[in-house]
Amino acid sequence: MYQNRSQVREDAADAREFAQIAPEPGGDAIIGTNLAGQVAYLNRAAESMTGWSREAALDRPLDEVCCIVDGTDRTAALNPLASAIRDDKATTLTENCVLIRRDGFESIIEDSVEPIHDGKGHVAGAVMVFRDVSNARAVERLDTESALRKALTQDEFLLHYQPKVRLDTGELSGVEALIRWNRPGYGLIPPLDFVPMLEETGLIVPVGAWVIHSVCRQIAEWQRTGVGAVRIAINLSSRQFSSADRQSLELETETTRAVHAHGIDPTLLEFELTESVLMSHAEKSVAILHRLKRLGIRISTDDFGTGFSSLAYLKRFPIDTIKIDRLFIRDVTRDASDAAITVAIIAMAHSLKLNVIAEGVETREQLEFLRARDCDEVQGYYLSRPLPATEVSQLLCRGSALPARAY
Repeated sequence: MYQNRSQVREDAADAREFAQIAPEPGGDAIIGTNLAGQVAYLNRAAESMTGWSREAALDRPLDEVCCIVDGTDRTAALNPLASAIRDDKATTLTENCVLIRRDGFESIIEDSVEPIHDGKGHVAGAVMVFRDVSNARAVERLDTESALRKALTQDEFLLHYQPKVRLDTGELSGVEALIRWNRPGYGLIPPLDFVPMLEETGLIVPVGAWVIHSVCRQIAEWQRTGVGAVRIAINLSSRQFSSADRQSLELETETTRAVHAHGIDPTLLEFELTESVLMSHAEKSVAILHRLKRLGIRISTDDFGTGFSSLAYLKRFPIDTIKIDRLFIRDVTRDASDAAITVAIIAMAHSLKLNVIAEGVETREQLEFLRARDCDEVQGYYLSRPLPATEVSQLLCRGSALPARAY
């Protein structure tokens, strides 16, 4: 990846030979440590990027000279040189790491870290070769944002649907709509790779309106062709479900318009909201949800158990369904705490006359555990991946989404 790696491997025969590393002018930054984790070498590019001169940096702890944080949550990144020394193998930082220079200037970096060895083959330290990719990331971000702004008008978004199944009958009880971006030249892009940018730019509002209209159109299509009345759930973002009066009114207006335009039963439309979205402005959330309920829309809480779970808000909000987060389902058959939490959520929901669905079901053991505890519905890759509408139609016509091995 970096033009200096072979030179580092060949020239740094032991910790005292860091000074022999001489990269080309304008090349990558290089910083090295000894076994104690103290800076033993840095080149001119590293001096510029860290803000430390070689003389001032030598023998200081690496974390003092090279301050690196996670670009998302701003927590300190794990020291990759220490890992390379401990494990005696090459490693890298996680993606989206930020180097904070001595004067506070920040750079997004990519790196490559390798242990170095003395003449006897023993680990003598480690070296990190890194570069500033901030400009490249900025250009990439601008390109993606520009493409997203065109995507809606150029009909590049599409929906896949993941089945939900009732555990008592094995019948398909509904589906969840999941957006995909068919970006020209890139193929089908999953939501995690572009929805956060839709949120940041505010594009999620018009795209969200498109999703609502598309879902209502699909509900009408399935009824028109005799497939049946199928409930479809839509994830609402925080920007769509904003406390701002204008945006919340826009959500209600678009929903009403879509329901009437396609002539569907509004009870076949379900909105999923996370606990954090509901609780960010609880008082206004209650009012908005009640207005949506008056339209006939069903409401469910997504990722239940990971945010502000409480009986108080479950009583106040007009919720129909609780969705247990996949975080608890993943180890529900191996972890006693996850099992206890899952059982408690099911019991609590049923005591409040609420429906319960578990997401992220990937094994027969998980499914059987949930069935034995009277969970109402399940959703996950063990049953079905998200599918195009045509494939969902085939499942609906069969009347069951549970694989034969699940009976």
